[in-house]
Amino acid sequence: MEKLSLCKATKKAIVAIIDETFPKIFHKSVSLGLVICEHGLIRALGCVKRSSSSIKGLLNKSIGQSFRPLYLLGDFHPSYAEVSKRLGLIRLTDFVHAIRHLYKLVRIHIGNVRLSLKDTKKLSPKQRKEMLKLKKKLLRKQVMPIIQTLFKGFKKQYRAVGHLYILGALEELQRLTEQFPSLDSLYKAMNKFVQKYLPTWALQMELTSSVPTTSNSIESKNSILKISSRRIKAFYSKTSLLRFFSAVALWENFDVKERGLYKGTSAIERAGIDLHNFGAANFFEAVKLESVSQNNSNTIESNKIIFYILKQVTQQAA
Repeated sequence: MEKLSLCKATKKAIVAIIDETFPKIFHKSVSLGLVICEHGLIRALGCVKRSSSSIKGLLNKSIGQSFRPLYLLGDFHPSYAEVSKRLGLIRLTDFVHAIRHLYKLVRIHIGNVRLSLKDTKKLSPKQRKEMLKLKKKLLRKQVMPIIQTLFKGFKKQYRAVGHLYILGALEELQRLTEQFPSLDSLYKAMNKFVQKYLPTWALQMELTSSVPTTSNSIESKNSILKISSRRIKAFYSKTSLLRFFSAVALWENFDVKERGLYKGTSAIERAGIDLHNFGAANFFEAVKLESVSQNNSNTIESNKIIFYILKQVTQQAA
């Protein structure tokens, strides 16, 4: 994995996508950080803490001859903003996480709505409960069409005018608070969040289609790492964890997809990595286990070979 930063590439990658996952490890304060590029190539991984210096070290490890990113794409983790500023990268935020956060604000603030004591003084507890439920239902019915309009701003087909959809939806929500004062706290929370990140979103909407707006690709990598993590159950040292997941990452980089958008290609090919510089023609040569491929290719199913190799690599760490 360390050789990747030294390899030459025929294709330029300009986006570093970063995320963290949480394998079972004895050191509970440690999580596994992952950096990939827009081609889906896993550039680096390592044990990180939730501090910006730890994440900065992981990013520095991924930067090399074949990878000089201009943008840093991730969720709303506070450390990512600090790291992007330190490294001189332009920070991009994940649209999927933005939509989830906005919907979460709707759920929380409407869920916190209460009835006026003056209007419900003569009602029984059961009647109050039913009236409160009805009020929340009415507020959701009024708010959700506006929220759906706001969400349109994040879709590709509305990219040219996406920020106008977002601002227009906020204005509609503000007008609605005049009729329903209970929605005032929701409007203030959404307005604060949108105003903070709208310049970043507007920039993302202006960028070319080759620059991703979501971190779905790295989330799919995390799902693969979690499946492999379940086979080991738990890790009791950082060394064994890193060796294991480095082997998984390398396997994923060489893996030729059999379906989906990238059918028939591997991440190594999509990123244009020169295998001569890498010093290996395939995964088995990369981990110096060429004999495993020759001896087991006819007797072991391909999906089982990886776990045999991972076992060998993990035993070396132990």
